[in-house]
Amino acid sequence: MRRPRLRVALPLAAVLVAAVGGGIFVLLHKDHATALTTAAALAKFRAAHPTPQATVQRKRTAPDPGVYSYATTGFEKTDVLGGARHDYPAVSTVTYAATGCGLEDRWQPLTTRFGANRTCRTAAGLELRSTEQHREFFNRVQAQSFTCPSGFVEIPSPATRGRLSTVTCPGTSGSIALTSRVVGPEVLTVGGTSVEAVHVLFTGTLTGQTAGKISRDLFLAADTGLLLRVTGTADTHSNTLAGPAKYTERYTLTLTSLAPQN
Repeated sequence: MRRPRLRVALPLAAVLVAAVGGGIFVLLHKDHATALTTAAALAKFRAAHPTPQATVQRKRTAPDPGVYSYATTGFEKTDVLGGARHDYPAVSTVTYAATGCGLEDRWQPLTTRFGANRTCRTAAGLELRSTEQHREFFNRVQAQSFTCPSGFVEIPSPATRGRLSTVTCPGTSGSIALTSRVVGPEVLTVGGTSVEAVHVLFTGTLTGQTAGKISRDLFLAADTGLLLRVTGTADTHSNTLAGPAKYTERYTLTLTSLAPQN
């Protein structure tokens, strides 16, 4: 007699497992990743915003909307099903778009990998209001989004050295506890132009369906919050029917031009 299939969707974006005859049968999927080109990012931006967006505030307290290019190194990988690794392209983009009380910034090095944050400018400084992370391995998606209460300041005003801001943001499958610490002022050169920056160390602890640590060593333009440079890490794990599954990410982005494409 033909046995019915048991279909199980797992939280880590890598596996589909079925129990067969008391054993474990793993349905393997070919894993691949495609870089999102600057032209593709620009086309997506123009499709969402058919007319050029104006600067959010006249006093230049936010980046001009558009697509910014970054020299990129890094990768993401998982160890489940024997492992898979996606190397990031030499150039990736961050798209800034006006939304709600401020801006959304969206980094997307691959068609299957993006991270998006929404921030608002307040009297206290630049506040993070939400963050979303999307990853895919073996045609399976892991998507997490977290909403932060008002008051979590990425760049305080003034950006006093050593100033801390902490928050816990609930999400779709757990929560993330975030800490932002101002390291101090810096001056970076972008495309031959000196830019006053704020160096911020951003760390997070994930709990719930996915657990682990993230970090972002950020350099943001002091006046607008534009991302100038970042080194990021993620070390997380999930328990699946195939066993413990580990996710690792390492990357560095460096802005190549202060002028966006739009």
